[in-house]
Amino acid sequence: IRGNPIPSEILSCLNQMKAVAEANTLPRVLHPRLDMGINDLDFEDNWLTYESIISQLQQMSHITSQLGMAEAMDLLDRRYVLADKIKRLQWAVSDDSLQLLPDYLQRILVLQRLRYIDDDSVVQLKGRAACEINTSDSLVICEMVFEGILNDLTPSECAALLSAFVFQEKTTESTSQDFISEGFEKAKTQLDEILLSLGNIQGDCGLPVSPLEFKKRSANFGLALVVYRWTEGDAFKDICLLTDVLEGSIVRSVVRLSELIREIRNLARVIGDSSLYTKMETTNAKIKRDIIFTSSLYLA
Repeated sequence: IRGNPIPSEILSCLNQMKAVAEANTLPRVLHPRLDMGINDLDFEDNWLTYESIISQLQQMSHITSQLGMAEAMDLLDRRYVLADKIKRLQWAVSDDSLQLLPDYLQRILVLQRLRYIDDDSVVQLKGRAACEINTSDSLVICEMVFEGILNDLTPSECAALLSAFVFQEKTTESTSQDFISEGFEKAKTQLDEILLSLGNIQGDCGLPVSPLEFKKRSANFGLALVVYRWTEGDAFKDICLLTDVLEGSIVRSVVRLSELIREIRNLARVIGDSSLYTKMETTNAKIKRDIIFTSSLYLA
């Protein structure tokens, strides 16, 4: 039985064939070789096939009722449905169904190159630390922490640097290049080197990543001066004059920055860096103030 025929049609066809076989009203069929003198071997083979089919039809006496045949066809239909389901499930659990498998393997290679996991895919210290970061790119944040970029910065400089990972809007070129401090500029240069290095490693592992594009996409310093002045204690109305970014965007970015700082604090606890833990506590305390973190504007 080929395709997916309707069981009732198969039942009808078989019953008609059975009726023809049992009726025995047709005249005797002439034998092609004995009665007609046909000696073609192919014709003889076809005749033997015909006789075999007739013999099988005559032996179908066990089909006694349409109800029994209908039940048998129903079981056959269910068998084909289950066989198709098994086939689809086998495909689903096979590697052929993993369309993103090459990308997954390339990212595993990146993690091994950076020592987040070992050659047996066992999570290392850097990998456990990266699990604490959800607000931003965990690889970038972890590399920055393990390189010690935040160690020599003040809390205000830390907040300004980290604002590059939460601010996603466009601003004027001059705003993103405002001078903050020597320490900040040095840390910014080191961060650029880390971003280029990460971009190169991902590209070497087969991912479609351009180092320059990765650097540009991963950090946006358009709100760095605003965050720095806010952490230093400036009023909200004063920091709004430093940029063309809307007030709501400033509030949203500072709130996300606070979340990122808390995550880095937890990262510092995982790796056992008490100095960084204390610095992140201080930084978060300095930015969580005034109208930005007021629960209701009517109480401000």
